[in-house]
Amino acid sequence: SCSKHSSQMISGSSRARGAEESKPSAPPLPLDTPESSAIMRCRDTDLQTVFLEVRRGIQDPNTIRFSDDQTLAHMAIKQGDMQMLTTLSQLGMDLDSQDSQGCTAAHRAAEEDYATCIEILYMSKANLESTNKAGETPLHCAASAGHALVCKALIDAGVDLNKQDNQGNTALHGA
Repeated sequence: SCSKHSSQMISGSSRARGAEESKPSAPPLPLDTPESSAIMRCRDTDLQTVFLEVRRGIQDPNTIRFSDDQTLAHMAIKQGDMQMLTTLSQLGMDLDSQDSQGCTAAHRAAEEDYATCIEILYMSKANLESTNKAGETPLHCAASAGHALVCKALIDAGVDLNKQDNQGNTALHGA
């Protein structure tokens, strides 16, 4: 469902290269993908360090995951960092990657009430109609949270107003 994700700090088997670690590492979190060894797990507090490495070409932005399997794009939106989101788009990040709940960066922007992020995602050709595990689109999330400007941005982008979630509800049902 469209609810804010926890921001608990985690650490994995890897950390940003060159970053000093102030706390001991926790065991890596499991992934459901066979290429899990290619995924770099990071603490939420390492966001800026990891982002700098991505900008410098040291790390691939598509291989980095934070708590709840969030990507750098999810985290940029969580922080309200439009410049980071724009840069990640320019670097070729997959903005449609899903977290542990099946939410994309567009879902996160809808939850956080960031219409500007929706516009950046739209211009970056992100899928604004993707569904999470509950079958909800970003429009479902924005409508249920009462985020009128995000709803308007999504509607202006041409999303399907009649798309139903797993319960058969459209975004209008949650508004």
